[in-house]
Amino acid sequence: MRTAVFFSNPFGFGPTGKMIAVLEEFKKYWNGQIIYASSGLCTEIMHMSDIIQKDVDQRDELSVERVLRAYDKPVVISSLNRFAIAAAHKLKIPSAFIDGLAWLWDPIPEAFLRADMYICTQFPGLETKIKPYRNAYIVPFILSPLPNKSTKAGSVLIHFGGGENPLQSEISQEYYALIGKALQKITWQGNITVAGGTGCIRIIAEHAHRDDIMFKTFTKDLFLQKLAEAGHFITTSGINATMEAFAIGVPTSFMLPSNLSQWKLLSHLIAFGAADSCLQWETYFPEYHIKVGISEKENIEDIHVLAQRMYKDQTIGQRFIEDVSKLVSQVPVTPWQQAFAEMLGTNGAEKTVAILRKNWNF
Repeated sequence: MRTAVFFSNPFGFGPTGKMIAVLEEFKKYWNGQIIYASSGLCTEIMHMSDIIQKDVDQRDELSVERVLRAYDKPVVISSLNRFAIAAAHKLKIPSAFIDGLAWLWDPIPEAFLRADMYICTQFPGLETKIKPYRNAYIVPFILSPLPNKSTKAGSVLIHFGGGENPLQSEISQEYYALIGKALQKITWQGNITVAGGTGCIRIIAEHAHRDDIMFKTFTKDLFLQKLAEAGHFITTSGINATMEAFAIGVPTSFMLPSNLSQWKLLSHLIAFGAADSCLQWETYFPEYHIKVGISEKENIEDIHVLAQRMYKDQTIGQRFIEDVSKLVSQVPVTPWQQAFAEMLGTNGAEKTVAILRKNWNF
C-alpha cells in the first residue's frame, strides 16, 4: 500500500492550515494510507479523525527519519518544514515542499529547493523570484473550503497567530499580558471571542479577568465557522487568517504583528489599501526600523523587547490599551480586502494536488 506522509512546521497556524487544506483535497484521490506526523500545535488544530497521526518532533531530522523508515516507498508532503525535506532527500524519498512565504525570502533557502517539487503560493513579484528554478510551481493561495458568511450581529473574533513558534524558547509574556489588560478595559455590547494557541490564550485570559469573553483554541474547521459568523475580525497579520477573512468577506482589522512575516505582510496590505484599521509598532516606537536582512529570530527578539518597554512604560501602555478599544469598536469598510484575496486566488489546494497527481501518478 502506498503511503503519503504529511509534515507541517509548528510556527503559528499558517503552515498547518495550508497542510490541512491540501490534505483535505489530497485524500479525495489517494488510494493508499495517509500519515500526519506531528506534535504540539500542529496536532492541536487538526480535525480529521480519519487520518493516522504519528507523534514526531517535526524539527528534528532524525525523528523525522525514524517515521519515514517505517514505511515502504512513501512520499512526503511538507508544509514549510525543511527537516522533512532534508530527511526525504537523504533517504531518496519523493517529496513536495509547500511554501506560503516564498514572497518573504531573499533568496529562497536552498534547503527548500531540495524537494522534487517546490510549490509556492501566489504573491506580487513571485514569478521573477522563482524563474531560475525548474522544480518550482506557483499556485493560488491555499485555503480550506470556506463556509458562507453568516454574520451574527455584534460578534467580534480576535485572533492571535504566530505567538507559539520554535524560534523563541517561551511565549512573550508581556505582549499577551498587555492584550489581556486591554481586553479588561473594553466596553462592547456584543459577543467577543479570543482565539489562538493554548499558551497565548492562557496568558491573555489570566490578565483580562473577563467571564463574558470566550477564550479558546479552535480546531481548524471550528475556527473557520467562528470566523464566518464574525461581524468584525481582529487578527495579527498572518497570511492564512488574513486571506481566510478576506475571502469570506469579514471586515478585518489588525493587531500589532508578532513576527517578521506578519510585519512585512501588514506593510503590503497597507500599501494595497486593505489595512486601513491597524496597529503598528512604529506608532509607539517611531525610532525603531526593521534592519535590512534581519532574520525572523532577530525580529521576534526585537518585538519581545518592544513589548517589554510598552509593558513597563505606563504612558505608552495606556495609549495601546485605548487603541485596542478603538480597534474593536470601529469596524472597517474597505473593498480592497476582498480584492486582495481575488488577486492571489483561493483554490491553491486543488492546484497543488493536481501537481502532485501529475508527478506521482495517482
